[in-house]
Amino acid sequence: MYCGPAQNRAAEALHFYIDHLWVALSKHPEAEACVWCMDDFGVSWQIVPRDRGDLMQHPGAHPRMLEMKKLSIAGLRGD
Repeated sequence: MYCGPAQNRAAEALHFYIDHLWVALSKHPEAEACVWCMDDFGVSWQIVPRDRGDLMQHPGAHPRMLEMKKLSIAGLRGD
C-alpha cells in the first residue's frame, strides 16, 4: 500500500499534533486569533511548528497566517 511521499505523512502527523494541542488548550474561542489560543487559566499559547520560519517563506504565507485562528500547514503553503 502506497501512502504518498514521506514528507506528506510527516506534515499530516504534525497537523494532527497541532490539532491535539489546540483542542487541549483552547478554552476561549473568542480569544483565538493569528494562531493564538487561551487556556482555562487565561494563559495565551501560540501553537506553531518548529519549521514555521521555513513555512513562512512560501509566497503569501504571512497574510494567510494573519487570517487563521488555528494554524494550517497546507494554508501556509498555499495548497
